[in-house]
Amino acid sequence: MLDGLHTVLASPDPGECRLSNPSLVVLQSGRMLLSVDQAGPAVKNLPGKKGTEPGSSRRVQGVVLGSADHGERWEEKDRFPFGHSRMFRDGHGLYV
Repeated sequence: MLDGLHTVLASPDPGECRLSNPSLVVLQSGRMLLSVDQAGPAVKNLPGKKGTEPGSSRRVQGVVLGSADHGERWEEKDRFPFGHSRMFRDGHGLYV
């Protein structure tokens, strides 16, 4: 059980890389998955594939983090080249 506040993900450059659109899914096992958008000029310096926001040239990237201990510790699971995403379950499948 969480007994305080925990930073899950911090921007590597808050003035040039904003974090937005968090999406949290808790699986039946208790495992937690969180997806977050990263957007702005500093995204070009992040590892992994990047996309661009529709109608602009701004870089965007999504990241998925997972926790198996009720949110005490988080580890990166994946990155994807788009934003404005939401995670959802459909039966046994999990989608972004």
